[in-house]
Amino acid sequence: MLFTLLSIAQEFNKENITWALGGSSVLKKYDLVDTVNDIDILVMQKDIEKANQILLSLGTSLPVPKNSQYLTTFFYSYKIREIKVDLMCDFKIKRGEQIYSYQFDESSICDTEDIAKEKIYYTTLEDWYVLYLLMGRGDEQKIKNLEKHFELHGIKHPILLRRAMEDLPSDLKFKIKFQLKP
Repeated sequence: MLFTLLSIAQEFNKENITWALGGSSVLKKYDLVDTVNDIDILVMQKDIEKANQILLSLGTSLPVPKNSQYLTTFFYSYKIREIKVDLMCDFKIKRGEQIYSYQFDESSICDTEDIAKEKIYYTTLEDWYVLYLLMGRGDEQKIKNLEKHFELHGIKHPILLRRAMEDLPSDLKFKIKFQLKP
């Protein structure tokens, strides 16, 4: 998986694409999950076509199954060196009758890592806490691990949680306010 990630990072960085890893890759960086099954990448809308072309040049396109819970504007899936890679832009989750749009921008990229001279970008634990709460698809252990991490290490990016709360259902706002307590 690392070789695939480095190949992607090298090409994206060379083309100045604004990108970051999401999902279980972020949790793995903080030892909150044991395994990562695929690579989830978020990009800004200005970069989606270029990113798609790069990933197509590195691997093959996979069909994307329809799911009424996810209304993401741009969602592509690939197989690169036997690794599944998902590319997302304007990530949206439907919960009940409400649609939540994840605001991926430069402020969402709060951590980097240099691996083999390539910069790897990560979205935040705070963003994925909100997204896993919204997904509600059996990610309870990930949510518990995130809450325990916040309890032990604190919230590093409270502004992102506050920003996310603007559009959330009241039950999730309550959970997030609890995490933001002093």
